Amino acid sequence: MIRPIGKITKTNRQLQEELAKLAEKRKALSEYELEKAVTLAYYQYLYGVSIQKLNNELNEIYTKFLKNAELRFNTGESGNIEVISAKAKVKEIETQKLQLENDLVMYQKQLQYFIQTNENIVPDDTTPLKYITTSLANEDKVQGLVNDFYTQQISVYQKEANTFKAMRTPRLGLGYFGQTIETKSYFQGFTAGVQIPLFGGANTAKAKASQISISQSQLELDKSKLTLKLQKRNYKTSLKNKKKQWRITKTKDCNMQTKLLQRHKRATPMAI
Repeated sequence: MIRPIGKITKTNRQLQEELAKLAEKRKALSEYELEKAVTLAYYQYLYGVSIQKLNNELNEIYTKFLKNAELRFNTGESGNIEVISAKAKVKEIETQKLQLENDLVMYQKQLQYFIQTNENIVPDDTTPLKYITTSLANEDKVQGLVNDFYTQQISVYQKEANTFKAMRTPRLGLGYFGQTIETKSYFQGFTAGVQIPLFGGANTAKAKASQISISQSQLELDKSKLTLKLQKRNYKTSLKNKKKQWRITKTKDCNMQTKLLQRHKRATPMAI
């Protein structure tokens, strides 16, 4: 059995070491992506639960408002337009309720998929619904993981190019043999020789391909930086919009409670 020695052995060993490091970088990046997916799915589910809670409160408020409007209309205290408006609002809230129920089912399925479970996940009542914005250190961690991955990928392609270049040069080989003749005489010894590649065009093409891959990986690294920046901006915009929607719903809840309380106070003396 003859084994090559020299530069080709060294470049092959270096390539395998870089491939092992690349696998570690890919694993770290995959772990972060899974963590991010679970976090987003969980807070999205909590957001749906919060909106559903506010919607139920609004439904209860406008249902009472509808009953009060019908009573005021029957007693001649107000016109029919107030009843029509209340019915339309109750119908709108009931439609939103059905949509929220469907959304929560979808959020639940997403969370179950990422956690790999079929059990329904019910958030703890003590879990704060407010999303805590990630710190600058965590953002740097994300960028670091992406940079490390593509930098390691570039290193792998560089080692590949060196390996293919080394395969174009003559290689020195050392080996050991042992054999018998008619199961009587046993011969063994060492061999040495030089292996000269006759067709080096394929290795030259592979080396050029690895050089092109290096440039492509560098472009992917630059693209990932821009993509990450845009994603951060989109997430912040989405979070801002959801906060705004939550505040609007909450404000409607508080305003309607105040109006009903004021009407109840005005109607109380008349009832007496």
